[in-house]
Amino acid sequence: MRTEKETSFGRMQDDSVQLSVQARELEGRLEQALAKLPERCREVFVLSRKEQLKYAEIAAVMNISVKTVENQMGKALRILHEELRDYLHLFF
Repeated sequence: MRTEKETSFGRMQDDSVQLSVQARELEGRLEQALAKLPERCREVFVLSRKEQLKYAEIAAVMNISVKTVENQMGKALRILHEELRDYLHLFF
């Protein structure tokens, strides 16, 4: 017969596995959504979120204005929100 600690530990492992599966699924869905972004939006988003550049740095790298970076990031976030809406409600 399993002790309460063993049962609790088993549940924690199950939860951990479930979260890991959900994280991989979310990552896959995010990559699919990113692929749907217009090229400039995707580049701005990746430089900001993955490369962690500031808007001024992105503007310099891409040779565009900071305002254009802001606009493209806003567009990217709106599109990603729409693309991931059905999935994100499971987490938040």
